[in-house]
Amino acid sequence: MKRIICPVSFDRVPSHLPRVNAVFVVLLLLGWAWLQWHWILMLLLADFFLRGFDFGRWSPLMGLSGWLSQRVGLISTMTDKAPKMFAARLGLAFVMLILVLSFVGEFYLSMTAVFAMVVLALLEAIVNFCVGCYLYHWMVHPFKKLA
Repeated sequence: MKRIICPVSFDRVPSHLPRVNAVFVVLLLLGWAWLQWHWILMLLLADFFLRGFDFGRWSPLMGLSGWLSQRVGLISTMTDKAPKMFAARLGLAFVMLILVLSFVGEFYLSMTAVFAMVVLALLEAIVNFCVGCYLYHWMVHPFKKLA
């Protein structure tokens, strides 16, 4: 595997915030899978939109992650923000897919998408492996240089 080129952006975020955020995403997705309350998906949809399009300061999950991190005293290094924003956009696409599949009655397909998203979020939360960040480096970053 090629080495990822950093920095890809000059905006940075504490690396623990997306990890704490991923835990909340997992909890909300599992809550939706259990209860089928569509407002949970709408909350995730809004949150991923806000984080994916650089309005993270208004993101409820990011605010909760920041508050919890401060209370617990988490301190970490800084990481590039652009790949995390791209990963949030992928999360937005996943949540939209889950929402559409659930509304058209494709229960098992929606649960498959939930399972995939939970696995990706757990990779971020537990081992600090952001699949969306790797996709960013392979799909977006090379074309960013051409522009």
